[in-house]
Amino acid sequence: DRRGRLLKATAEKLRTRPPGRPMIIAGSTGSIPASAALLAQVARLTNGMVILPGLDLHLDDESFAALEPGHPQWGMAQTLARMGATRGDVRIFGDTSAPSSRSILLSEALRPADTTDLWRDARQRLGGYVMDALNGLTIITAPSEVDEAIIIALAMRHALETPDLRAALVTPDRALARRVGAELARWRIKVDDSAGQPLTKTATGIFFCLALDVVLDWGPAAILALLKNPLCRMGLDRSEIEMAVADFEISALRGLRPKPGITPLILAAKPGAAQMLVNAMANALSPLEVRAKDKLTLGEWVMAHAQCVERLAATSTENGASDIWSDDAGEALVNLLAELGGPAILEPTDLGDYSALIRQFMEQIAVRPKFGTHPRLSILGPIEARLQRADLMILSGLNEETWPQASAIDPWFSRPMRADFGLDPPERRLGQSAHDFVMAASAPQVILTRAAKVGSSPGVPSRWWLRLETLIKGLGINMPRPDAAHDYMQFATMLDRPSAVRPIMAPHPRPPVHARPRRLSVTQVETLIRDPYATYARHVLKLRPIDPIDQDSDAALRGTIIHKILEQFSKLKLAAGESLSTAFLEIARSQAAELLDRPALGAVWWPRLERIAHWVEIEWPEFLEQGEIVGVECTGHLKFATAAGEFTLTAKADRIDRRMNGLAILDYKTGTPPSQREIEARWAAQLPLEAAIAMAGGFPGIPALPAMAIEVIRLSGGDPPGELVTYKFDAEQIARNHLANFKKLIAEYDDPAVPYLSRPRVQFISRYGDYDHLARVREWSAAGLEGSES
Repeated sequence: DRRGRLLKATAEKLRTRPPGRPMIIAGSTGSIPASAALLAQVARLTNGMVILPGLDLHLDDESFAALEPGHPQWGMAQTLARMGATRGDVRIFGDTSAPSSRSILLSEALRPADTTDLWRDARQRLGGYVMDALNGLTIITAPSEVDEAIIIALAMRHALETPDLRAALVTPDRALARRVGAELARWRIKVDDSAGQPLTKTATGIFFCLALDVVLDWGPAAILALLKNPLCRMGLDRSEIEMAVADFEISALRGLRPKPGITPLILAAKPGAAQMLVNAMANALSPLEVRAKDKLTLGEWVMAHAQCVERLAATSTENGASDIWSDDAGEALVNLLAELGGPAILEPTDLGDYSALIRQFMEQIAVRPKFGTHPRLSILGPIEARLQRADLMILSGLNEETWPQASAIDPWFSRPMRADFGLDPPERRLGQSAHDFVMAASAPQVILTRAAKVGSSPGVPSRWWLRLETLIKGLGINMPRPDAAHDYMQFATMLDRPSAVRPIMAPHPRPPVHARPRRLSVTQVETLIRDPYATYARHVLKLRPIDPIDQDSDAALRGTIIHKILEQFSKLKLAAGESLSTAFLEIARSQAAELLDRPALGAVWWPRLERIAHWVEIEWPEFLEQGEIVGVECTGHLKFATAAGEFTLTAKADRIDRRMNGLAILDYKTGTPPSQREIEARWAAQLPLEAAIAMAGGFPGIPALPAMAIEVIRLSGGDPPGELVTYKFDAEQIARNHLANFKKLIAEYDDPAVPYLSRPRVQFISRYGDYDHLARVREWSAAGLEGSES
């Protein structure tokens, strides 16, 4: 409202008191009614002039009268109407020659839909304009967004080979603009981006926000991002921090997420470098950490936050102010903090609200480098490109919903309501965007690009692209493709291609026999059968996987806890009438106390444990009636001779029962138990080999008896919460078969010529293992080189 009143007041002032000096308005399309009134008043002045950008004087009157809001000339027609003028009142400014042949071609291609039947006469109407219009126009469809960025960067780099030639990329796609800037950096070219970079995306802005991320969440990922940031020094040398971070990561940040706060991290860190690091971090973050639960004014939060960042950036000799606030981003951040740190404008807020607020303010601040960019290259948005030109204009991102952007669906204003309020229809923005496209595409040297694939979906060509393509093909002319000297797509494919490709071969390690394992547990036998390379990496190379960062409460961890609970529960001697479920849950509380203290884990796990306890109350007595529990979590072994020496097979059985005529081997599982078919085919060897060890008297205190049964008690806590899985085969014979097969397998690997292959039977492996990246499985399996040797 204020803007409209000021424009009207200016127009009235010019009417009543005409200026004595010339007055010119240039480049405005008059999209606002009040600005159109001002244009009209200036045009009426004796010494006034209005220069309209890109008014189409070629389009026939019938088509100009049929314009719709999405047409590039619709806004200009509305402006002329508001000024009380027609196209006949407009003269060519400066050069009195006819409009460029390119603009005439684009006018014909984008004519209103109601008059596209006139394309049948386009050849006669355009005459010799067509070939002249296509001269200097190149159209490129890149396979993907990444390829499009590389092609654009190559075109801009090529432009620098011509002295004084200026090139500009015009696109509304900010992601594409950032990609092009990154690609140009390979030639150490820093390009001026008119839109700048949001303060939150600058190095200073990222570091500034990392302090908040840590204090708000205390997550391992946020802590490591802060400690590994090159600006983070905390009064130490970066070399000291880099050496200490690895130690701190292993000791405190891998595995299950630590409890929130600095104190659990201090307790978890190993003495030495890790302890020094976490103490330095505690001191640096203390201005925010000690007040994290308070409600402060915006100015108080700003002060505490700035203190944290300066402490984090401080070196052993200087505070962090000089490094944080000295660059362009730091200067913009200082100005923002000074404004927010003034008189209180909000009620006191908590840290979470302050974090959201400061990030929102930072996101709205664009940072542009003051110097250091290339003088002949630039990246422009469509609005910035309206009054700027370059010798080479590259118009990119020409896919629907990118350029033009999709019309927003307004949930509050319907089209009739917009008309009643005197507002333009939503397609008005499409028309303005089309006008920007036509203006930029009318330059002498133009490259149009789009990506055939956007993300994982096919890209739909822009409506302007399709119109131009349809008209050119209808005229019987080939689309203007790059020539050999400008085939940027071919150059892009060659840019990162090595001179020779030598694919990696599948590994075939053959360590000497004395280095091969002479001892395996029954749980590792299946690995030897399915993926021998994993056995090689673990037992020959002595490599162990480390826990992931911020580990989830996955199935393996849940299984470990359930085993601990059942171990104690199976040994428990209950008095008559004592509740089994109550006893189970008491043990569960003690064994899973650390996990249940975490709200997220407790909310998921405890209901499952309650359902398991209810199932145990009903089903457990029947298990006890079948026989006597003679072993719980018992360890045993079986030794046998081979050509290379003695070999030891070890086991830790979850439970062994003594029944009427022999032993029953029971295993507890929270996941899917092995199928009978897998066991009979000798792919799942754990339980049969445990039975073989038991039959040989390999478990101390348990007599050597035949194996009568192999069973699995599956406890998932789901639906059903538990079940007994029994296998209908001769357990004794299955155990003997598996033991004979295992001895044969060990005899094979006692041959120094036999390699430890990686995933030789991939059809029997359902997931990637801990050592597949070491074996580079994804590389050689994709190339089909399983049978080759390295």
